[in-house]
Amino acid sequence: MTSSFMVFPSIPRGNNHRIELAGFDLWTTACIDNVFVYPSEINIDQFKEALSRTLSLWSIVTGRTILEDDAHYIIEMCDNPIPVILVGNNNLNK
Repeated sequence: MTSSFMVFPSIPRGNNHRIELAGFDLWTTACIDNVFVYPSEINIDQFKEALSRTLSLWSIVTGRTILEDDAHYIIEMCDNPIPVILVGNNNLNK
């Protein structure tokens, strides 16, 4: 079973605030790829709600990177949803 969905912040709090990135900050990647393995079924609705509330607290994660004037990199906290892909696989080796 594979499903994908978008999770929005439960309460938008970014309000398009901007943070300019210093040179060192640009070495980080703009994408977070994580794999979490759970030993049993999880409640998908409860997971979505918890992630949605977390995104409200961490509005920088739901932002976008902008290049202004070919010189300034900025994160604009615009409360975008994040994509989640859920793969159900009960045949994994322990």
